[in-house]
Amino acid sequence: MKYYQTNYWKKKSKDYLQRFPVCEICRLKPSKHVHHRKYGNFFKEKYWDLLALCIGCHLKQHKTLLVKLSGKRIHAPMMDVALRTGLKGQTTREKSEHAVC
Repeated sequence: MKYYQTNYWKKKSKDYLQRFPVCEICRLKPSKHVHHRKYGNFFKEKYWDLLALCIGCHLKQHKTLLVKLSGKRIHAPMMDVALRTGLKGQTTREKSEHAVC
């Protein structure tokens, strides 16, 4: 989605990660991604619409969402591949520094 390449999102996610440097779910690892709790507020997100997450917790959030949407059991290794290929076109550094969802 082009939204994640905008200067607005880059600044918003960078500011949020600085404010919350530890994963808000596991509270063990450094946060690397900013996750939207809801997707209807692009360009007007409030802080309570976002979560700072480590890479592992971010993947788990998307697995849970896709299972809920599909109503089916999804094979976890295939889900990881699908999520990772959704990050194509970014360098490893960009993947870890910027939120993707």
